Amino acid sequence: MADFTPGPWYQTRRTVYALNEKGYNKFSAWAQDSYTPEEELEANARLMAAAPDLYKALKDLMNYSISCSPELWRNARIAALNALRRAEGNKEK
Repeated sequence: MADFTPGPWYQTRRTVYALNEKGYNKFSAWAQDSYTPEEELEANARLMAAAPDLYKALKDLMNYSISCSPELWRNARIAALNALRRAEGNKEK
């Protein structure tokens, strides 16, 4: 199985994309359907754009939950909360 395109991924309305190291488009995806409201399609694109952050945050939480310092656990939780906020369209804290 191939690895996915590393983040960050960006979102503009219904389009999700990632750039390569030279700033050129590496991939893009478009949330589309003729029977789905525009707001829902944009929310779907937000969730897709947050996928790399969500993946990393979940992986870190799983790794750190076994045994780690309180600081590592706190940082992992903050990263997870920020990834969720991004997926929900809210600003990171």
